[in-house]
Amino acid sequence: LREKYAKDVELIEKTAKEVDEDLAPFIIKNVTQKDCPLWVLKTLYGMETGENQFARKRSQFFYLLARHKDCV
Repeated sequence: LREKYAKDVELIEKTAKEVDEDLAPFIIKNVTQKDCPLWVLKTLYGMETGENQFARKRSQFFYLLARHKDCV
């Protein structure tokens, strides 16, 4: 079970970096933490990316993640 979770974490990190190396930490926080919306990323973590660009990158992340898991 631990090994499966480790592989999932590795896949999430790899996919986020594949989407955008600089935004990867923000994408990971946004998709893995329940209370981490865009305004939190901007206010507390200093993310400077605009809302539309971040939304595109986030969508790209989920698309690539699905492809890596053979869901698409």
